[in-house]
Amino acid sequence: KAVVSTQSTGNAENFGDESEWYRNLIKPSWNPPSWLFGPVWSTLYALMAIAAFLIWRVTGFLKKPLPLAVFWTQLIFNFAWVFIFGMAHELGWAFAEIICLWLLIVITMVLFFRVINVGSPSSCFPTS
Repeated sequence: KAVVSTQSTGNAENFGDESEWYRNLIKPSWNPPSWLFGPVWSTLYALMAIAAFLIWRVTGFLKKPLPLAVFWTQLIFNFAWVFIFGMAHELGWAFAEIICLWLLIVITMVLFFRVINVGSPSSCFPTS
């Protein structure tokens, strides 16, 4: 069994799936292969940017700021998790942070759906 240290190293070379720390973690059988993370996360962030742009087109930053404020907050939490888990190796804090992140993602989705009816194809295209 692998022993997981929660001691923070703060070294960039100990980051990611190439680090000895990550390789020694006991992972579930359904853990995706390392090569899949790049394309999946690139696609995910591109789609998130498109969603935020569509919301911004409707609300701007001042007309209805809450949806984009929550979006930016969840994005900060998304980036923070990588450092809490991948660099600091703080598994307890990473778990707590990802629970908050999931909650923020759900709130973002609800707020975005209230702005744009995604059931309507015309909601994705300019009307003027």
